[in-house]
Amino acid sequence: GEFGKLINEFLTDSEKARLYQIEYFKNANPYTKRCIMDNISDSNILLGVLEEPELLDNIETSYIKDAIIRLSDEDKLQILHNKEFFEKKDFFNFEIIEIIDSLREKNKVAFLSDSKFVSDTFGLNEHDLKDLIGKLQKDEDKMSLMWLYFF
Repeated sequence: GEFGKLINEFLTDSEKARLYQIEYFKNANPYTKRCIMDNISDSNILLGVLEEPELLDNIETSYIKDAIIRLSDEDKLQILHNKEFFEKKDFFNFEIIEIIDSLREKNKVAFLSDSKFVSDTFGLNEHDLKDLIGKLQKDEDKMSLMWLYFF
C-alpha cells in the first residue's frame, strides 16, 4: 500500500510506465504490477502498458478488463482491434462484453457493425450479441445490427 502511494505521489504517468522497463518491475509479482497500473491515469500511457504482453504475465484477465474499461473510447477501440492481444489472453465472454459495452453508443454501433471481425475475433454467442445490441438506445441501430448478425 505504501509503495503504491509513493509511486502515485512522486512519479508522473510516463515515469510510472517506465518502471516496467526496470528488471525488478518486469519480474515483479502481479500485485505490484497492478499497483503501478492503477496509478496511471493517462489513457495513452496505460494503453502502451497494456500492449506490452510480457508486462501482463500473471495478471488476471478481470484486472486487465478493468484497466481497458478505464481507457478512452479511442484507445479501447485500438485494443479491441488488436486480435493478437485477445488471442494471447484467455478472456471470458462476459469480460469482452463488458469492454464493448463500456464504449459510447456510436462507437459501440460502429464496432459491432464489423460483424465478421467481432465473430472471428471474439466468438461471442448469439445470446451475448443480442444482449449487447438490446442495450442500444436507437431502434434503427438495433435493427441494422440484428440484420447483420442474422437474428
